[in-house]
Amino acid sequence: MATDTKLDSLVINYLTQAQYNNAKREGTLNSNQIYMTPASSSNYTLPAATSSTLGGVKLSDSTSSTSSTNGGVAATPAAVKAAIAEAKLAAWPIGSIYMSVNSTSPANLFGGTWERISDTFLFAASSSYPAGSTGGEFAHTLTQSELPNYSLSVTNGSNVIRSKTGSTADAYVQTQSSGWGIPNWESKTVTVASGGSGAAHNNMPPYLSVWMWKRTR
Repeated sequence: MATDTKLDSLVINYLTQAQYNNAKREGTLNSNQIYMTPASSSNYTLPAATSSTLGGVKLSDSTSSTSSTNGGVAATPAAVKAAIAEAKLAAWPIGSIYMSVNSTSPANLFGGTWERISDTFLFAASSSYPAGSTGGEFAHTLTQSELPNYSLSVTNGSNVIRSKTGSTADAYVQTQSSGWGIPNWESKTVTVASGGSGAAHNNMPPYLSVWMWKRTR
């Protein structure tokens, strides 16, 4: 007793070649059934395979992966190897960027001509930064115009000249004791100490260093 339900419905038809040809011509062949005919002593030409017809493909002895001599398809080991190489390179069109932590050149992996890129980050292109443009710097020294806005002030205290609120006078001097009066001792210059060394600062974000190439042709 059959246990495979698919085999339970399998139908094999034994027909003569004439019966098969007639059924095929009239369109009565069942695509879900198998048809077998006696072996013929005459030669049978297998139809050429197409996108909609099951058939044969002629193999040539050409060594070119792009050859179509006599309608055949190259299938020699050399041709197959060349076709694989072409497919690999086609996956990396001119202008492609290849990156790896392995130092093997993509020219050795895929073929083609590649230009090594070093000491450069990749940056997404835009109308402001067209593809292929370069720029940036590893370190930068700030100019005065690049400093942030700031203000300096001197806190109130002894021997500091300042405006007196509510007075008609422009300036008075606060004495060391108390009250306000006209200056009768030498003035003092208030200075703000300078700082910094003017050294450049590092502009680099955290990174992972990789080998990088651009295909040129």
